[in-house]
Amino acid sequence: GKTMARYGFFLETYIFNPPVSSFPLEQLFHSRVIKGAIRITGCLVKAGVAKILKNLEVQDNDLSTNIASWTPYLYVNPRDPICSEYIGYFRNKRFMSKIGLSEIERIANENPLRSLFVETSSSPSPSYFCDGPLHLLPSAYMTVNFSESNNIRRAHGLRQWWDQSFNCKYVLYQFSS
Repeated sequence: GKTMARYGFFLETYIFNPPVSSFPLEQLFHSRVIKGAIRITGCLVKAGVAKILKNLEVQDNDLSTNIASWTPYLYVNPRDPICSEYIGYFRNKRFMSKIGLSEIERIANENPLRSLFVETSSSPSPSYFCDGPLHLLPSAYMTVNFSESNNIRRAHGLRQWWDQSFNCKYVLYQFSS
């Protein structure tokens, strides 16, 4: 869906329990203050390293602008270590925007430390047509399931979304490019 949106095809997309290849802060720390401090520090470090290692210029790219118009429906469970980091990712994105650091947050997320220090191979990969990490979304209609999940397998399973009485919170995270 993300790659299609970059080229102007905005598919209505529903993503259940998507994996995030980030450090699982949501699972490791219970304090919002600690998680927030770690995320802000991480953004500042990544943006600083990206600025030093790359000659970053403001890119007003039509493809990047297109994806900012795409808002998928995202379904996550905070007890699922595979996808729970989306909760913190969007909270941090909103906070950085509120304090006027959305550009630093954008640069940090578009330049993961792995890609800054490791040269990419010349052969095409599944993410060949998409700049930046595939799991990072500009905006989302996010539904968070707070129903009790006894284990990780249940928290990551699709069956939880079939229960009509599940305890959820719906949040729209909408950001401009």
